[in-house]
Amino acid sequence: MAVIRLTRRLGIFFATFCALAARAAADPIDEPARPPEIGGASATEGTSVPDAARPSEAPPASARAGNPLWAVPLSALSAARDRPLFSASRRPPIVAVPIVAAPPKQEAVAPPPPERPLLTLIGTIVGPRGSLAMLQGSNGEAISRLRIGEENDGWRVGGIDLRSVVVVKGAQSVKLDLPRPDGAPPRE
Repeated sequence: MAVIRLTRRLGIFFATFCALAARAAADPIDEPARPPEIGGASATEGTSVPDAARPSEAPPASARAGNPLWAVPLSALSAARDRPLFSASRRPPIVAVPIVAAPPKQEAVAPPPPERPLLTLIGTIVGPRGSLAMLQGSNGEAISRLRIGEENDGWRVGGIDLRSVVVVKGAQSVKLDLPRPDGAPPRE
């Protein structure tokens, strides 16, 4: 029985001690400690406390109770920022600044130059019964005799004149002229 009473008294003492410690931690450091109120009345009532020991006014609203560093603005703590405690070199970490590259210029892609046929006009025969074009193909040896609508190397003959042939491939059309006898390029 005596052990139970002792344990209860120690528990009450310990709880009271913890409550006082918690309150002391929450009180501003600038104010002197005040004893807790017991039974709705202050413990200092009826006793003479010098006016210097009583707080004359409440702490400013900007200063929060408990920690005096809360009243110090972060801008005033430049030394902690310049020489951090938990860095081995006591230098602030190097922050890589991302380099924003300008997007590559989208150059207008010019359409590929029109494809030229690898055909050479050797001659033409134009008559009332039909026309015929003699074309030398890309291999340079074979000569093809083509009528209108026939094709060689993917190029279809579209029209035959006395000195020229029009060949068509898809949406492209190219006029092939007979070479000049002196070896100069054909007239355009």
